[in-house]
Amino acid sequence: MREIKYIVVHHAAIEQPNLDKLVSSISNSHKARWLHKYKNSLWYYAAYHYIMWVDWKNKHTREDYSVWYHASNLTINKQSIGICLSGNLDIHAPTEDQMKSLYYLVRKIRNDYWEQVKVVYHNMYAAKTCPWTKFPYVLFNKQIAMASKFKEIFEREVKNPIFTVHDDNDNCTIADAKYLMEIWVSRATERLYEYIDAENVKDRSFIQKVFTFLKLK
Repeated sequence: MREIKYIVVHHAAIEQPNLDKLVSSISNSHKARWLHKYKNSLWYYAAYHYIMWVDWKNKHTREDYSVWYHASNLTINKQSIGICLSGNLDIHAPTEDQMKSLYYLVRKIRNDYWEQVKVVYHNMYAAKTCPWTKFPYVLFNKQIAMASKFKEIFEREVKNPIFTVHDDNDNCTIADAKYLMEIWVSRATERLYEYIDAENVKDRSFIQKVFTFLKLK
């Protein structure tokens, strides 16, 4: 298994009526551009590991372990997973569902590989606007960072022996589990706000999006 250090975000820069046609178009385009003319085990030629539609749907188009040429940088290619959002995002912004889907996929990749996997963008390594010009990069990066911070705080609260619940048989009931979860979430939320205050973050509006991302609110 290769070491994953980066998630590289792209946009397709083309419009298609549905996800299947977009995947087919990208796959055929990449087949024509690269020297290797064979399909991967997922039956695509696409260089991107995931292609994401305007709603919650996304297509896994390259094995996570497979190195391919999507980032215009060999070192980054060797250590990254590429995610391509549908549409030409120089013209229109990504949809809210598309962004939520991107949040969840980033979260999954970090859970699967390494919590410190860094989100980067194609335009950091190539003279392109890709992934887009209409995206709030700072806000997105802040949401991802805060979600990771909440996970770190939450895991610390879960390990707090003060809140261990058990009976004589060492069995935790469903009611006990729900009660514990409420306490953990509440305390972790308090700690997150303390962290935000300590960091002098003025804009708190993005926090609700973090909670939505984590399915807590």
